[in-house]
Amino acid sequence: MMAELKYQVLMQDIQALLDSGALRPGDRLPTEDVMVTQYGVSKQTVRRAIGELVEMGLLIRRQGSGTYAADPHKKKNKTIGIVATYLSEYILPSMIRGIEEVTAAAGYQFLLRSTSNRMDAERELLQYFLEHPVDGLIVEGAKTAFPNPNLHLYRKLRDQGTALLFLSGYYPALEESVYVLTDDYAGGRMAAECLLRHGHKKIGGIFKVDDQQGHQRFAGFADACRAFGVPLHDDYIAWYTTEQRESLLAGEQEQRILQMLKECTAVVCYNDQIAAPLMASLLRAGRRIPEDIAVISFDRSAYSDMTPVPLTSLTHPKEEIGRVAARKLLRMIQGKKEHSELLPWTLEERASTNIKLR
Repeated sequence: MMAELKYQVLMQDIQALLDSGALRPGDRLPTEDVMVTQYGVSKQTVRRAIGELVEMGLLIRRQGSGTYAADPHKKKNKTIGIVATYLSEYILPSMIRGIEEVTAAAGYQFLLRSTSNRMDAERELLQYFLEHPVDGLIVEGAKTAFPNPNLHLYRKLRDQGTALLFLSGYYPALEESVYVLTDDYAGGRMAAECLLRHGHKKIGGIFKVDDQQGHQRFAGFADACRAFGVPLHDDYIAWYTTEQRESLLAGEQEQRILQMLKECTAVVCYNDQIAAPLMASLLRAGRRIPEDIAVISFDRSAYSDMTPVPLTSLTHPKEEIGRVAARKLLRMIQGKKEHSELLPWTLEERASTNIKLR
């Protein structure tokens, strides 16, 4: 039998099982290998037949789980949910523009919601999307460095056919996660190496403790120092949580940070939201930038253009990371298998690390 006819015959057989009720909504189909043996066809034929039925909305592929019979009464609503930590976060609007550029062209609308980086708020939103299904979810995970109590809700969403993709941070304990992140380990190395090449040997750091990005940036920073033979000192490193961000450079905490950096000739900051007020604090304390202490940061946001000394800050691929995430999610909605991706940082040195640029 010609290959064209074989996949059509297989499609008809599966449709007959759906029509008769032998395959009910939510039932899992046999694996590709089983179907190859059962029908005496090639894997390519099985995949083509399954793919056509997925496109018709009769079957659903769930990455890492298998292929299931769809509910014929549940129509695609052409809606994507976006769960962000903060709606006003300075990076988010650019990422949203990238997502909207891709999803709008495909005819999708989106719902944007915030968790304020709280796991309890995340739980409420996941329950909402379980009760009001969307075709796919893009999630910026809350406090991704900590164990997450909501993994069972993510699994329920996937089981009901919701395509799920993580942006900026994900939960390693959630199996088969697909994510799009910046390469924060490589970024941490890049930031440290910029300072190390200028001969700095006493380098401080301020990192965020409750998300993966902070841990990865510190790991890259630490490995670069080790590679250059420069020792790390615990006394030069500060960690903070989301809730501590606003008070980190105020009152007694400001004095603690300034004292920590007293002997340092350079500092790596978790992001521009920390670097900008830190630079103001250093200048008020009489430290010259970069003559006395060099400062480098992450995100190349508007904050980096408002500092008293132009801030060297690694550039975040803001809109591109949104576009990449949206393209992957749309393919997942179509039942296609997707892989995770790390996007690179770029660095253009400015005056806060290089006196020649003053």
